[in-house]
Amino acid sequence: MKQIALSFALLFALCALTFAGSPELSGKETPEVPPSCHDWTGLYVGGFGAYTYNTVDVNLDLGGAWNDFPDQRGIVQAEGQHD
Repeated sequence: MKQIALSFALLFALCALTFAGSPELSGKETPEVPPSCHDWTGLYVGGFGAYTYNTVDVNLDLGGAWNDFPDQRGIVQAEGQHD
């Protein structure tokens, strides 16, 4: 098991090294990025809001697959209904 983990670690390290390197070594030219016309300074006003109403069902009525286990259904339903 340790040999497999070590093999994968070496494989991932080798793969990481193949992608790492400077652009000069790749032979590709890096295009110059033109200066941005926006400087992102100034006043910012933002807001956020949310609203919910009665999205939680407080009644615990178990059915469906729980019908196959009536003993456990009664226990879970009794514990779940804490008013």
